[in-house]
Amino acid sequence: MPCRHPVAALVAAVCAAIGCHAPALPHGSRRASAARAREGVAYLAVEVCGYPASAVADRLGVRPSSVYRAAQRGRATGARWERVLAAHTLEKNIRTQRMTGRSDTLRFNSACSSRS
Repeated sequence: MPCRHPVAALVAAVCAAIGCHAPALPHGSRRASAARAREGVAYLAVEVCGYPASAVADRLGVRPSSVYRAAQRGRATGARWERVLAAHTLEKNIRTQRMTGRSDTLRFNSACSSRS
């Protein structure tokens, strides 16, 4: 089942994880960090979330065929990108719980993790 993360959230999560500036992606930067970020976003968006390459291409500043090639390169380190997505999802859920006042769950989870 495809995930429901917007492409913008994938870009933010990957860029935060590798230290790349998100605005560099659509402007065609060829720096290694930007290329790596495009690779991670393409893999997560196309292979994991099921987006068509055309939906991702504009965000990354490349053509759809380049998105497919980047996704193939990202598949080689897919476990890393999936961990980035999982960490982003966990962080998003924690922020949502804090904003909705569900801190009892947070206290319980943090108490359980501190015992290990």
